[in-house]
Amino acid sequence: MEAADEAPEPWLLDAPLFLETSDRPPVRRHRPAWQGDVFADVPLSLTGKPKGSGEAKTQVRVTTVMLMGHPCSMYAGGNLAVLQNVAEVRPFKAREEGFGPPWEGFYQILHLPGLRAGEDWAVDFNILGSVHFKYLEGRRVACLSRHGLAALHCRYAYHSLRIRPEQSARVEDLRGLANEIDLWERWCERGLKPESFQAWLGDPGEEGEYAGVVRRDLLDYAPDFLDAELPAAKPA
Repeated sequence: MEAADEAPEPWLLDAPLFLETSDRPPVRRHRPAWQGDVFADVPLSLTGKPKGSGEAKTQVRVTTVMLMGHPCSMYAGGNLAVLQNVAEVRPFKAREEGFGPPWEGFYQILHLPGLRAGEDWAVDFNILGSVHFKYLEGRRVACLSRHGLAALHCRYAYHSLRIRPEQSARVEDLRGLANEIDLWERWCERGLKPESFQAWLGDPGEEGEYAGVVRRDLLDYAPDFLDAELPAAKPA
């Protein structure tokens, strides 16, 4: 007889979902915008039921949103693309009250426990839009951890494709991206121009055992080497 299929991993692993949250933006003011970041008070355009004439009915509501684009799509070089893809982040609806572990069902949302004022919120994959990046500036209220980003990827993949990746493997897959944004944040903390980081990352290392190796190729396994290669802080 064939062995029974193993139970899938839980949708939220036993690890922190957020790097940091706050009811008062901005969170991590030196950290460049990244996939999974949450922003408050952002205008989101939505279409409603057409009017009798067939004319489109639109509305704009100021709401909380999560960045959904992959970082490679979010940026052109070191600059944010003008339009950013977002999903609405909202409190639980009445019909979702009591929804909890193992989080089976309601696959159109990812639970965000304790996001705002200690209350449970959710990112809603059915409410998507695009916003100008200027509406995000100074409004970030949360950053996902690497485990949080893996949870987002796995939940969204199941929502849109009914594919359920192994979340622990996805956490490992995201090692390079996590190291990249951490290095970029430290770059910005030193007063260096944010848009110059990606060009620096594309250059070869200058000293040590990885001299001559393109720095981007080292993100997965040599973050300490890259950290040591960061330029000195810009004088105040």
